[in-house]
Amino acid sequence: MPKDGAHKGKGKYEKWSTPENLLIVEGMARNGAKDSDICKHIGISYTTFYKWLGLHPEFAEAVREGKEVVDTKVENALLKRCLGFDYVEVKRTSVGGKVVKEEKTVKYVPPDVTACAVWLNNRKPDDWKRNRDNFSSSDKDDEIRITITRKDDNKPDGDKGDQ
Repeated sequence: MPKDGAHKGKGKYEKWSTPENLLIVEGMARNGAKDSDICKHIGISYTTFYKWLGLHPEFAEAVREGKEVVDTKVENALLKRCLGFDYVEVKRTSVGGKVVKEEKTVKYVPPDVTACAVWLNNRKPDDWKRNRDNFSSSDKDDEIRITITRKDDNKPDGDKGDQ
């Protein structure tokens, strides 16, 4: 075996290439673990992690599939905040450890303008312009102001229209 430890990583990969361990890696990615967290859990460097992604398709697939699940959940949650949603609030009254009354109330969370801006800036960047000068917030009553400038495809760049 070479002194520089060239074969050291191969044995470790063989351990983590089993279906059971690939499932653990996928689960960590699905639960939101960062690449550095996965590295730490496996006991490898960041460089080795990225080498494994390039050299071992089954490892790359486990990481990718895990992240896709959580990315989809986050996208769905963001969309829900953009559109507003109803939810059921349940209040339980207990006496002596036993629930004696349960009240259900349908509540509404209105659309969130910031979530809309994030969605549009990321999903339709050519149509929606984001400029740090257009975003301001203050400590007064948790106030947030956002100005969104929609690109007008009919005007050439620099044309301010009628002034």
